[in-house]
Amino acid sequence: MLIAAVVVFALLLLRKPRGYVQPKPIVDKTVSQYLTNVLMPQFYNGVQSQEPFAVEIVQQGVNEIISKSKWPQKTGGATFMVPKVYFVPGYIVVMGTVVVKDVEFVATVIAAPVIDEQGLMNIKLEKIKVGRADITLLAKIVGRQIYNKSVEGLPIRDSDIGIKAASSLLNNEPFDPVFKIDGRKARIKNITIEKKKLTIEMTPVED
Repeated sequence: MLIAAVVVFALLLLRKPRGYVQPKPIVDKTVSQYLTNVLMPQFYNGVQSQEPFAVEIVQQGVNEIISKSKWPQKTGGATFMVPKVYFVPGYIVVMGTVVVKDVEFVATVIAAPVIDEQGLMNIKLEKIKVGRADITLLAKIVGRQIYNKSVEGLPIRDSDIGIKAASSLLNNEPFDPVFKIDGRKARIKNITIEKKKLTIEMTPVED
């Protein structure tokens, strides 16, 4: 009975989610036009207005930005291929192929960013799957241990938004969602996720 359960679990790990196609990297040295011509102008125009503003991010555009990064990436004996991001109502879904010792798995991470009554952001990790097997609890424990060890003793600056987001995801720690780009700051007030589109409502912040 135990052997049968192990075999079934292994098969679930190796099965790819229905309809998933591994995206290919965009191999060139140009910066994403969606980033430079669409997203950055939305942010700069918003903070310069000194009024609340919104930044809209479409699924196709964010995947273009990701695909133009350097892939594959290797860490801890695993090779990560180009991931793909999906926006579905209320959630961000990230799927990507991971290769470990020539064995391919498709990992799926589902997260829900929320803003609480105090204006703090928390990125709730809803589910982690490998193939069709749900490994959320195990992945949270292992990921939390690795993350906490990697940042132990490091000073966390206000500008380390990436580190704060990772801590929120793994440790359930809310943080002040203030972004700084080229000396300009803005605070996220609300996030709305619809099919194929994410809208971030922001307010400029004075130093």
